[in-house]
Amino acid sequence: RASARREPHKTALSLGPATLSYAKLVRRIDRVSNLALDGLGLKPGDRAALMAPNCLEFIEIVCGLASVGVPPAMVNPRLTASEVAYIANDSGARVLFVHESLREVADEAELATVERIVTIGPTGDYEGLLAEASDHRSAVAVDETDPFCISYTSGTTGNPKGAVLSHRSRTLTFFGMAVEYGCYSPEDRAMAIAPLYHGGGFAFAVAPIAFGGSCEILPRFDAEDVLNRIEALRITNAFMVPTH
Repeated sequence: RASARREPHKTALSLGPATLSYAKLVRRIDRVSNLALDGLGLKPGDRAALMAPNCLEFIEIVCGLASVGVPPAMVNPRLTASEVAYIANDSGARVLFVHESLREVADEAELATVERIVTIGPTGDYEGLLAEASDHRSAVAVDETDPFCISYTSGTTGNPKGAVLSHRSRTLTFFGMAVEYGCYSPEDRAMAIAPLYHGGGFAFAVAPIAFGGSCEILPRFDAEDVLNRIEALRITNAFMVPTH
């Protein structure tokens, strides 16, 4: 929001030719907040869930929900229907936001608590619902210790466990990254390669825009594509794992 006031037309997020300026990103975040409260009947303290590959909508949905006290459970888009059901049911999610490419998996899942599925993508209903929502900032206030999101562990030794991350925790992560790595400023350009549903992947995508920079989101990893974009966009930082 601070960056939107300073440079409203600057690009905050991009995915190839698709871009979101800071002003547009803030408006869409506020629309998500109002959609959650007025359109979907959620209230502070409720839970939602989000299952999507890396996409522009991912960040606005997480921030919009968390801003009105509805922390989303982050669902790995590679999970099976039964695994999706476990996380959605365990978190008590009342609404599931799902990318159109994963809608079939969501439909197969036995969702005990989910009352509504919202589909992201050209064939989905997300954009239509968002257009009907107000872009005024919600009056709902959240505390720094309130839940921001729920990240689930990998579940290698049993069922996944939900780790509740607070607003304060996420913000301090960004500041810690700025001090540790020194590449988060209004002049920096990041590339988000890791999955956004993962705590680290999300942090390395949002920290750049928390400090007024910009971030290019990759929907998937391709070595040649990564190298080309680093050169073309003059990327200053990217988070990768050894496999990358």
